[in-house]
Amino acid sequence: MREAVVVGERKFAIKRAPKPVLDKDEVLIKVQCCGICGSDLHTYILGLPGRYGHEYAGDIVAVGSEVKGWKAGDRVTAESACSATSVTGAYREIWTLRDLFREVGASSGGFATYTKTKYQQLHKLPPG
Repeated sequence: MREAVVVGERKFAIKRAPKPVLDKDEVLIKVQCCGICGSDLHTYILGLPGRYGHEYAGDIVAVGSEVKGWKAGDRVTAESACSATSVTGAYREIWTLRDLFREVGASSGGFATYTKTKYQQLHKLPPG
């Protein structure tokens, strides 16, 4: 697959990368579109290396063994940040405690052919 990564101040490159490998509670999404937000712009200007693009939408192409309620073909978007703590298997939203955030874009961004995320973070998109 291809992905866009920041490689220096105001520089990015399109690189080949392996398709993400799913954990049991993750889905693989073929990205159809990805927006650019303020944090993406700041990391580009500062040259902070990494994978970005957390405002994306796409189609699920594979699901992990423990994924519930989602299937290949579902059109989705996902939360860009969520609590890293789990309560009875679901992510608890703690938007004011920054140290508990897990930033999705930092590990598997939307500026790529495919991305992955935890199924608890998904939102189904309406047709069209």
